[in-house]
Amino acid sequence: MIVERLIKTKKNIYTIYVEGKAYFLEEDIILKYHLVKGEDVSKEILDKALEENDFSVYYHQAVQYALEYNKSERDVLQYLLKKGAKEDKAFEIIEKLKENKILNDSKLASRMIEYYIRKYNGRLLIEHKLLEQGFSKVDIELAIENMDMEYYYECLNALYNKVKDKYKNDLRKKDKIKRYLLGRGYTYNDIERIDMME
Repeated sequence: MIVERLIKTKKNIYTIYVEGKAYFLEEDIILKYHLVKGEDVSKEILDKALEENDFSVYYHQAVQYALEYNKSERDVLQYLLKKGAKEDKAFEIIEKLKENKILNDSKLASRMIEYYIRKYNGRLLIEHKLLEQGFSKVDIELAIENMDMEYYYECLNALYNKVKDKYKNDLRKKDKIKRYLLGRGYTYNDIERIDMME
């Protein structure tokens, strides 16, 4: 098989024509496998170059997706499978992303906890949301253990102060506030700390 034509289509992406078929390859792959015009290429080398190119393309897509949208390992894996990556290659890409410290679910869980605290969510609701997003129980427990409790109670107190004015003239004010805070994922122990502050 002979490389008939080589055309640059995008930055670092080339279209090569071999026996009338067009293939899109990255520049690094073309250089690595010496896929230049007029060069004789075996089917094995072409297949290997295409496979390595697919891995590279999926890897770059996963990096961009993970960094741009703050996604967990599970989210990136689902994204790759949806894009058409084979399952074994998708897992290989996930491992490479973890090696390169692009994916780190425990750090991401910690950042998500800070975000949810800022949005006045209690510990139970935060746990539930993180589980829904595919974080492991171990990562969630570790992140909750290490969360800034002072900030957590500051936000709870701020929420309490917002809500207590809403029920100013209500006789069952305390019960309604407790129910509201429980609904936001705060525990009875958290709410008792507020009661002591009152």
